[in-house]
Amino acid sequence: MRFFFFLTTGQATSYLTLSIYLVLLGVGTGLFVAPNLCAVMSSVPVERHGVGSVLFTLFLNIGLNVSHNVSLTVPYDLITQILAAVNPTSISPADIALFVSSLKNTYLAFAIINAVALIPAVIGAESKKQTTQMSR
Repeated sequence: MRFFFFLTTGQATSYLTLSIYLVLLGVGTGLFVAPNLCAVMSSVPVERHGVGSVLFTLFLNIGLNVSHNVSLTVPYDLITQILAAVNPTSISPADIALFVSSLKNTYLAFAIINAVALIPAVIGAESKKQTTQMSR
């Protein structure tokens, strides 16, 4: 969901808007991690809780790092030009627009991937709920 917010950013986006998006990102992550960790840990035998917790944290960190790195790797050429330029104002407006466009395309791709990933998560939660109700 976070990538949908960043699709609306551009050159004229204010710091306040970006701050609001980042706060929403943090709140959304907090609301996601706790129930997800609870679901993972409830499916792990008690004697394996340490292993389950470590694997959950490992995959969470891998996902966060990969998504941020990919979102910066896609427009890498323009980032290096901006950082290497002695005078950053020498970069043409067309290059800046291309950079912003490539970031938006990356965020859109990640938003689609995240939306598709929700489908098995919802199906898994529903099937677990039905299994729990049948066992009672």
